[in-house]
Amino acid sequence: MTSFDQLWVWDDAAIAESLGWYLDVAENRRPAKFRIAGTIPVALSVEQATEDALWEQLDRLTPAFLHRLEGIRDHGDPLGPA
Repeated sequence: MTSFDQLWVWDDAAIAESLGWYLDVAENRRPAKFRIAGTIPVALSVEQATEDALWEQLDRLTPAFLHRLEGIRDHGDPLGPA
């Protein structure tokens, strides 16, 4: 345990439920969501793509991200290929 998990905010059930993932990240028990997102391959150049193409990729790849997130959250699956 660190002093972070001893803060009064974690005594509030609503806060603890809403921010539990972030406590786990701070305690190095789970990866940050941006790290999970970084494991999902994107098939276009972010610098050269149009805004519409970027939105299409987001719509197409969000289910893969959510599947990976669920696997980590529910089963502790390590970060790896999608």
